[in-house]
Amino acid sequence: MNLLKRLGGRRATWRDDNHLIVNGVCFFVVEDLKDLYVKLSSDQMLLGKCRSMVEAYVRLTEHMAVRNMFELGIYRGGSSAFFHALYQPRKLVAIDLEPERAPDLDTYIQNTSCAESLTPYYNVNQGDRDRMEAILREEFPDGELDLVVDDASHMLAETTSSFNVLFPRVRPGGLYIIEDWSWAHAPHERWQKADGQWNDKPALSHLIFEIILSCASTPDLIEDITVNKNMVFVKRGARPVDPETFKISTSYLARGREFKPVL
Repeated sequence: MNLLKRLGGRRATWRDDNHLIVNGVCFFVVEDLKDLYVKLSSDQMLLGKCRSMVEAYVRLTEHMAVRNMFELGIYRGGSSAFFHALYQPRKLVAIDLEPERAPDLDTYIQNTSCAESLTPYYNVNQGDRDRMEAILREEFPDGELDLVVDDASHMLAETTSSFNVLFPRVRPGGLYIIEDWSWAHAPHERWQKADGQWNDKPALSHLIFEIILSCASTPDLIEDITVNKNMVFVKRGARPVDPETFKISTSYLARGREFKPVL
């Protein structure tokens, strides 16, 4: 089925199940993990998200304006280009652990003359609080974040660290989205066998449980949560918090007991 959305001068059109055109840019949408390594022609950009995830981001345009956005995880640059083309933000900052730049993203930035509004940072560990805070001071000195998307390490410690840094800076009503949170529970041998991938790592779902507990204990901090198998949408409440001291682990009540990862 062809899906056409008109978004205040922007246009997102499905050409088929794997190809989405946004503002004239063609994105290849994956169906399986193996698609992340596919070679594409020069007129396409790899968007490492399945169709349902992509459609969720398109639907956000109906409910919110994204002026300031922070993305964790660049890979080949398709998602950064997608978010920029779709939301047309004032500023989109993206970080990645890899030191090498993403050539496809550099080409997009050059072709669209958007260096002022799309800034990638490489060789940045999302768990490096000092570096993350320095980037925030440089890029968002006088504004809050409307949207944060974390598709980076998917590791518990690193993802929690960046959540603690970034979530307090999300404006009331803004969204913090964590992708691929459920890898430890996916019904595939890759994850479930004894020697499977990341078998020695704690499940990222522990952070999601903490966010859910915080929503119950401090609903004015976390106003709402929507969870599906691929994504968690965390809506920021209006409670002011100190970005320097915020920790999700101290934002909920557990009858005086410590909540530890068990998976």
